[in-house]
Amino acid sequence: MAAIFSCSKEASEVTSIVKNEPVSLSLGLNDGTKVALEYGSLGNSNGLKTSWEVGDNLTVSFWVDATHVSETFVATEVAADGKTATFYNENSQFRYQTTGGWEARYANFTDPTVQKGTLADLPVYLEAKDIDKDQVSGIVLENPISYLHFVLTSETEQTFTHGYLRVTSGSAGLLGGDASDVIKVAFDTPVTVNSVAKDVYVAANFAGSSTNGSTFQFILMNADYDLSKTNVYDGLQSASISWTAAKDYVAQKVYKKEGVLSYVSGQVGKSDNSDVWGSEVYSDAYAVQKGSVMTLEFVNHSSKAGNYNNWLLFAANSALGSTGYAEHFVLRADNYAWDAKSNSFESPADFPTLWSNYNWGVFLDAMDGAKITMTVEYTTTGSLIINAVQVSADGNYTFNEKFNRNISVADNSQAVVFLKCDGSHYEMTGLSYEASTKVVESLSTLYNNVAYYPYYVYDAALDLAVVGGPKKNIFATYTDGDVALVDASLLTDCSGAVVAATAGNQTVSVKYNGQNTNLTLPVIMGTGAFGSTVLNNIASYSPFFGDVPAGGSVTKTMYVYSSCANNWASPCTDAASAGFAKFYITGRMDNWAWGDYSDSATKTSNWNWDKFMAYQNHCKIVLTLTNNTSTGTIRYDVTYWDGETHFQEYAGFTIDNSELAYRCFTENSYVVAID
Repeated sequence: MAAIFSCSKEASEVTSIVKNEPVSLSLGLNDGTKVALEYGSLGNSNGLKTSWEVGDNLTVSFWVDATHVSETFVATEVAADGKTATFYNENSQFRYQTTGGWEARYANFTDPTVQKGTLADLPVYLEAKDIDKDQVSGIVLENPISYLHFVLTSETEQTFTHGYLRVTSGSAGLLGGDASDVIKVAFDTPVTVNSVAKDVYVAANFAGSSTNGSTFQFILMNADYDLSKTNVYDGLQSASISWTAAKDYVAQKVYKKEGVLSYVSGQVGKSDNSDVWGSEVYSDAYAVQKGSVMTLEFVNHSSKAGNYNNWLLFAANSALGSTGYAEHFVLRADNYAWDAKSNSFESPADFPTLWSNYNWGVFLDAMDGAKITMTVEYTTTGSLIINAVQVSADGNYTFNEKFNRNISVADNSQAVVFLKCDGSHYEMTGLSYEASTKVVESLSTLYNNVAYYPYYVYDAALDLAVVGGPKKNIFATYTDGDVALVDASLLTDCSGAVVAATAGNQTVSVKYNGQNTNLTLPVIMGTGAFGSTVLNNIASYSPFFGDVPAGGSVTKTMYVYSSCANNWASPCTDAASAGFAKFYITGRMDNWAWGDYSDSATKTSNWNWDKFMAYQNHCKIVLTLTNNTSTGTIRYDVTYWDGETHFQEYAGFTIDNSELAYRCFTENSYVVAID
């Protein structure tokens, strides 16, 4: 098939910034595009075409000296409105092309080697060469094409997405003359048929036959062609049909496909910055292997409507649209980012995740036309570190934005990044890779004197190999001074690391990623402790049991180091009468209770039981006991080390004489009271 089409040349040179990588082309239609003609093999018409479709082919040619090479690019992605498509050729030689001219032409039929002619010889195949876009040559198809003109009316208003043309009788040649064949016509927007006449033109092949006595149907449908379906409007017979010559119709009715052809790797987005967030316009996807650093260079252009109308960088595990695609985070040029869990980052001073030195008074003007040199480094220790150096077009301002995020999991050997347009577009100018030289010098869970993962102690030292190293928020300081979050799972050996029972910052020796390094831990003194620091105890009781006054409540906050050996390797609570003469209820944290009045309690919880046992270690618990004079309540509010929260409650158990005393005990764990 072929199409009425013209294409304007974007540039006389083509350069792929990724040596030996596949090339993509982007072709967009002007807003005034009306319709295009689509053919079957060697001229058999398939109807009217109003937009690009996946699978459309674009033939692109270039010259190197006297050598002329043609390649076919296939449309792999099409915008929702059908006006822009990305054409792709994995084996394109354009990646080697640096000089010479080139041309592009739309072709989707199997044998384009038919006779060339002039515009007056239509029907038509238009070809854009290295000339003004209005000067076109044509290719004459073997068979003449004409157009049937349908006037659609209906007493009952109905809306349709497409229609089918059939020859129901007669000798008119149509798609090879088989009367059972049909031509599909897809409407650019759904067509509402009512008492107001609607004109529809459908291309048909009448080669070697006469239309005299032929009857045509144009069947409006909202589903694929099937005469047994009921959603058919077919009241249009030969009396409602007229037809015009192809060349007259082309001159009067068909708006040629005007397009701008550009290399996605050369320019991303329209030059007028009209590609906004919902346009879903992206750059190529660039893979960054663990242990390497990628440098991406481009010129940023902005509509300047808002600070966010500049570059946006996505970081993911694979290319957009691929199987298993998952995003790590999105970073904006205006000092803002968010991750897949909707956590936002806005450069808090005490956390080295996002940082910039922008002058917001000149930001919008300075960023429009700014030259961006962006390094994306994926360290061997699991951090993705972004550093964007941005120089204004006049050279008067140089801005930096840095962002880091720990993305490492066991199978993450690479990260993939790509840009997205939002009232912006980019000229891609350079890409290079080199090995990462970052080496971890030291580790800490402290940054700018803020404790992000403290250890709680009371009167006994803690063996880090027993109670476990920090689970999250480990900051690596690299030998070049950069600070970044790293993967806690790489802290594999804490042998000999002992946290003393004194408050303050303590440094211990550990192995991280197989290397000896120092780990600084902020240590906070608790108000009491019970259990065993080697996590092998049975029923060790708290020293801070007491009474809950009638009509009142008490809370205790605790930090738990657990063996995770079983569900009850965590605090339990005894509730009793004064002096513990009578036990009302013993409520464990795992939704299990016993005692004289345990049956009177209503048990509720929201545990994720798949995580419950393993996540008792390094969790924080707020225990609340309430005395309602005749009933009592025990409630645990638990925060896991990863921030996930849960609760366990025993509500409304009976108490005697308004008396409610309590104490805690634990097994296979060590509990430090924080208050």
